[in-house]
Amino acid sequence: MRRVFSILAVVLAASLYATTASAELIRITPTGLSPAEYEALGLPLDPAIIGAGGFRLTYHGGGDQTLFNPIELIIAIPTGAVAPPLTLSASSGFTSVSIDLGDTTTRYGGTWDTTTGFAGTFDSTTNPKVYDFIGFSPQGSDSQNYANWSGATGLTSWNLFVYAISFTPNIERGEWVEFTTTLSEGSYVIGYGDVVSKNPGESTPFTFAGLVQVPEPSSFSLLGLGLIGLLAASRVRRQKSLTAI
Repeated sequence: MRRVFSILAVVLAASLYATTASAELIRITPTGLSPAEYEALGLPLDPAIIGAGGFRLTYHGGGDQTLFNPIELIIAIPTGAVAPPLTLSASSGFTSVSIDLGDTTTRYGGTWDTTTGFAGTFDSTTNPKVYDFIGFSPQGSDSQNYANWSGATGLTSWNLFVYAISFTPNIERGEWVEFTTTLSEGSYVIGYGDVVSKNPGESTPFTFAGLVQVPEPSSFSLLGLGLIGLLAASRVRRQKSLTAI
């Protein structure tokens, strides 16, 4: 009987893991780094640390399924009432990528201002889960919640802004885009999308939310950011070398 319970426990755990994984497929990393490269360097997770000047968005799963246009990108800033500027800087090779602050309409059950992109102020008095606060359905990752956001930064509120990102052709597994922007310390970047209306929706887990880190006396964090800088410099030198050839 004990063996039967053990097998059932393993099956249940696997089932829960599979469900969670389906909501962990839009990942944010620093520019120049794929999720795999970021993890291989041993850089911080829960969340992933990005620079104030830009980030990469990668569709990290979904098998052979593409994401419907558009992906809704959510930028959360702890100060300021105006959406940060967002400009495409690089991609894995799309014919075109469009950025529309606020989208032309609200989608996936969400609610926000389609002119300004403002989706409200997220704090301890609101719904504790970010995707639920915006209203997305199917639901997004539960790990994007107030306790995690505040715990990683010590901050207590963020203004949320929604951008619609559309791709030609549609974005597929492993493809990515990079953006330049101007983000304040403590800002988060996450994404939400959908394929054939599954539940949960395609979203970003807290593990790979992008965070512009609030300064702290942590040698590990400084080492991580130093490695990002060294990698970026190495890539620039390699690109210059190839150009010269």
